[in-house]
Amino acid sequence: MGWSWVGYRLWHGLLHRSGYLKWRMPLSAWPELDRRRGESWLRHRPPFLFPADMQQRIAARDWGDTNVSDLQAASDSLASGLWQIYGDCQGEFPPNWHRDDRGEQYDARRHWSELNEFARGDIKRLWEPARFGAAYTFARAASRSPARAAEHAERFWLLAESFHRHNPPNHGPHWKCGQEAALRLMACCFALYAFAENSQTTPARAELVIQLAEATGHRIERHVHYALSQKNNHGFSEATGLLTAGLLFPQLPSAARWAQLGRVLLQRQAAELIYEDGAFSQHSANYQRVMLQLMLWSIRLCEAHGAPLDDATIERVRRSAEFLWMIQDEPSGWLPNYGQNDGALVLPLSSCHPRDYRPVLQAAAAILGKESRYEAGAWDEETLWLTGESPRVAPRAGQPGQLSPVERIRTAELDGGAGGCHTLRSSTGMAMIRCTPAFRHRPAHADPLHVDLWWRGLNIALDPGTYSYNSPPPWNHPLAGASHHNTVIVDDLEPMERTTRFLFTPWIHGRVHCRRKSAQGELAQWEGTHDGYLRLTQTSHYRAVLRLGSEHWLVLDDLSSPAPHRYRLHWLLANVPAKWSDHVAGDENAASHAHQLDLDTPNGPYRVLWSSPGCETGKPGSLRPTMVTGETGGPRGWEAPIYGVRRPALSISWEQHAAHARFLTLFGPPTLAMQWASNEQELQVRTQRGEFAVYLSPRKASPLEPGDPPLIRGAVWRGDAGEDELGSFKMPAKVA
Repeated sequence: MGWSWVGYRLWHGLLHRSGYLKWRMPLSAWPELDRRRGESWLRHRPPFLFPADMQQRIAARDWGDTNVSDLQAASDSLASGLWQIYGDCQGEFPPNWHRDDRGEQYDARRHWSELNEFARGDIKRLWEPARFGAAYTFARAASRSPARAAEHAERFWLLAESFHRHNPPNHGPHWKCGQEAALRLMACCFALYAFAENSQTTPARAELVIQLAEATGHRIERHVHYALSQKNNHGFSEATGLLTAGLLFPQLPSAARWAQLGRVLLQRQAAELIYEDGAFSQHSANYQRVMLQLMLWSIRLCEAHGAPLDDATIERVRRSAEFLWMIQDEPSGWLPNYGQNDGALVLPLSSCHPRDYRPVLQAAAAILGKESRYEAGAWDEETLWLTGESPRVAPRAGQPGQLSPVERIRTAELDGGAGGCHTLRSSTGMAMIRCTPAFRHRPAHADPLHVDLWWRGLNIALDPGTYSYNSPPPWNHPLAGASHHNTVIVDDLEPMERTTRFLFTPWIHGRVHCRRKSAQGELAQWEGTHDGYLRLTQTSHYRAVLRLGSEHWLVLDDLSSPAPHRYRLHWLLANVPAKWSDHVAGDENAASHAHQLDLDTPNGPYRVLWSSPGCETGKPGSLRPTMVTGETGGPRGWEAPIYGVRRPALSISWEQHAAHARFLTLFGPPTLAMQWASNEQELQVRTQRGEFAVYLSPRKASPLEPGDPPLIRGAVWRGDAGEDELGSFKMPAKVA
C-alpha cells in the first residue's frame, strides 16, 4: 500500500495517543428534542428511494402466505429479544447496548477513541444490533400486514429511543467506527420514511432521527480520513452516510457540505477501488456486495434529488455488479465464499438467504438500466424498495439456438484481470480459480491458485470462509491461510505471512500460463502459477484446471524445486456422507497409486479420484492421504458459511516428499474411470458422456516460462455426439 500509507498510519496513531481525537470530537449530550423541526420535516420531507405509497405497493403484490408469516414471526422474535447475531441469541428488547450476547461488558462513559475494540472478544457481536438491521425487518413486516403496521412501527421507535437515550454522541463503543454510525443512520432513515405516515411517528420521534443524522455527520466528517486510508468498504460507508445526512436533512447547518463531500468521495473511491474488470479492492465477494449496496443506495438518492452521480462512476458500479454475476452459481444464487466475510448485509431487503446474491444483482440491473438478471422471485423485493418498481422479466431467446443478451453474458467466462478471479463454466456448474497478477491493495486471504468447484447448485470444493476476526485460539482468524484453502503448501509454510490481523506480506504475484477452449466446447483449460514459494523454497507451483464435458473436472498440480520438500495438497469438500477407497475399483494399472472418495450428495452421487504419476503409496516420498471432519481443538475440517458460524467440512490432504511432484485430482459423477499409459504422460478418462484422453507435458526441472508448452499439452474427447480436441492429438485405444 506504499510508504504514504505507512506514514499516515503512524501519524494517525500519534493523533490517537495525543488525545486530539477526543478534543476534535468531544463527549456531548443530546440537545432537547425540537418538535417543531421534526414536524416541519414530516410535512416537507425530501424525496427518498421509494414513493410515499410504498407500503401499499408492497402489500398489493402476492408474496405468498409463507413469506408474510415468516416476516411477522421475524418481527415478533425481535420484539421478544431473539436477536439474529450470527445465530439465534436470546436477549432483551431493546437490547443492553453495552453488553454483547456472550456477556462482554463495554464502557459507555468513555470517549470512543479510548476504547480498544479488540480487547474484549469480537466487538462485532455488540455492534450488530446497533446497525439497526431490525428496522428493515419492521418496515417489511408492516408492508405485508397493514393491520399490524402500527405495532411494527412502535417497535422501531422503541428501539430508536432506547439507543438515543443510552448512547449520547461520542460516548462508548457505538461511536467507535464511522462505518457503523453510517449504517445505523441509513437504517433509521429507511424506517423513518417507511413509517412517515404511521400514527406512531410523531414530530418528536422524527426529530430524534434528525439529531442522529447531525451527530453522525459530524462524527464521520471529522474522521473520514481514517476510513479512506483503509481503501475498502469503510470509505464507501462513511461517504454514503455523509451523502444521506446531507440530502435528507437539508435544514442542518452542515447539510450542503456533507452532501457534496459524500458525492466527491464516492466518485473518487469508485474510480480507484473498483477495478477495470469490476473486482473490488478488498478481494472479497461479501465486501464487494457491501460496496455495491452502498453505491446503489447513493445512486438512487442522487437521482431522486436531481443530481445523479457522474457517468464514469455509474459505469464502474455496473462493472462491479457484472463481475459478481459472472462468478455466481446460477441454481443457488450463491457466490464462492472467497476473501473476508463478516456476514455484512447492509440492506437486508428480501427473505433470501444471506449468501444469495440475486436480490442485489437484480436491483443493480434495474437501477443501472440493464436487463433483469432473473425470472420473478423473492429476490425482487430489494428492487421494489430501492426503486419503487418491480424489475422487468428477464428476457430469453426467442428462437432455438439463439441466446438473449443476458444468456450470452452468463455463458461467458471471467478472464481474471486485476481482481484475480477466473472462471470455467459448463451447463451444470463452474470452477473459479484465484490467481491475482499483482495486488494493488492488501490481499484478504492467502489463497493463491485456490479452486472453488460447483455442481448442480452444490459447492463441492469450497472456500473455508471467515469465522471470526477476534476469538481465542485456535479461532483467531485461522481460515484466511493457504493451508485451509484448496491449494498446495510447501514445508508447512504460508506463501504470505500475516503481519497484522488484516495484512499479509509480501504480496505475491500470479500469472496465467494458458487459457483455451475446444471448438465444440467439450474441453476448456486454464493454467496458472504464483511466485510465493519461489521466494521461500525456490519451488515453482503450477496448476492446470481442465473441464471434461459438462460435469467432470481435472486439476493437475506440478511442483518443482532444486531440493526435496514436503508438498501438501489440500481440498475442503462439502460435508456429506463419504466412503473412502484406497484404489480405483476395476483398474489394476492405477490400483497402486490412486485413491477414491465417493460422496452421497443431495444432488446425487459424486466421486473424487486422486493420483500422483510416478508415486506409489507406501514407497519413499509416497502419497499419504488423510481425511479430517471437524477437527477437535483445531480449525482443520471446518468451514464458516457465514460469520460467527462454523460447521464441519471434509478436509482431505495428501503429502509427498520430493524435489519434483505432481498431484492429479479428478471430480465428477461416479460413471468414470481413469487409467495411465505406461509413460505416465497420457491419461484416459471414461465418463457417461464419452471418453477423454489427456496428454501431459514432460516434467521440467526449472519453472515454466511464458513460452513453454502448458502442463496439459492437449486433450481429445470422443462420444456418441462426435469428437472434439484441444491441440492436435489422436484418440488412443479405449479405456478397458
